[in-house]
Amino acid sequence: MAKSQAESHRGQAAVELALVMPVVVVFMLMILQVGLVVREQIALIHACGAAARAASISDSPTDAASSVFSASSFGDEADIAVTTNDGMVTVDVVFNHPTDLAIVGLFLPDIPLRASATYQLQG
Repeated sequence: MAKSQAESHRGQAAVELALVMPVVVVFMLMILQVGLVVREQIALIHACGAAARAASISDSPTDAASSVFSASSFGDEADIAVTTNDGMVTVDVVFNHPTDLAIVGLFLPDIPLRASATYQLQG
């Protein structure tokens, strides 16, 4: 007795799903990882601006910028450089963002994020 066409394709959708689903999951995790990196870059820019603002009104710009960054979400993990030149204070920051998201983090290296902010010295 010959099988009908519907019976011969039974389970095809399950096999196709099993083949495609890992690729879709990895793609979604990569999109999530990019979103996390963008969020950290924005936070780094804001923290750098706050550190430069604090350094511009302080008698000790380096200590002021360091204390602002210590209180931020980056803690002491960021490399901070404070320079004063011609009445301006510049804060440059480098932070290595870990890519530790499941599956995707194994294939991507840590991403160095950079930010810089310059303010006029206030005193």
